[in-house]
Amino acid sequence: MDPPPFKFPASPGTPLFPLSPERVNGNRSPYGGGHLAQSPSLPEFSTSPFGLKPSHSRDNSDANVQGMVARFNSLEIRDHKETHRRDEIAIKRAEMAREMAEMDLKKIKDEKEEVEREGKKWREEVRKLRKDIEEGRERERKGAKRLEVAMVSIELFSSYNHSTRYSST
Repeated sequence: MDPPPFKFPASPGTPLFPLSPERVNGNRSPYGGGHLAQSPSLPEFSTSPFGLKPSHSRDNSDANVQGMVARFNSLEIRDHKETHRRDEIAIKRAEMAREMAEMDLKKIKDEKEEVEREGKKWREEVRKLRKDIEEGRERERKGAKRLEVAMVSIELFSSYNHSTRYSST
C-alpha cells in the first residue's frame, strides 16, 4: 500500500511541519530517539533506510581521525635535500636522454644523406648505361645499314661481272 501523497497546507502562513507541544517545550528530540510519539506530520528519523544506527559512534570517529593523522604524517616531506637531489638526478637523466636522442637523430640524418648520395650515384650510373645502350643500338643500326648497302653492291657487282663474263664469250 502506497503512503498518501504529501500535500502542502492550504494557507500560505502555516508551517510545513507543525510542531508538537512536546517538541515546543523541549521534552523531545527533533529526530526522535525519545520515548514520546512523533507528530504524524513529521518524517520518520528514528530509522535509516540503510539499517544504520541513528546515533553517532564516538569510537569510530576517533579511529577515522587517527587514520587521517597517520596518513597526513606519512605525506610529510622529511628531507628536502634528498628530494632536491632526486629531482636533480631526474633532470640530469632527462638531459642525457635528450642528448642521446639528438645524437641518434644526427646519425640517422647522416645515414639518410649517405643513402641519398648512393641513390643519386646509382641513378646516374643507370642513366649512363641506358645512354650507352642507346648509342650501341644506333651504331648497330648504322652498321646493319652499311652491311645491307655493301651486300647490295656486292650482289650488283657480282651479277654485273657474271653477265659480262658470259656475254663476251
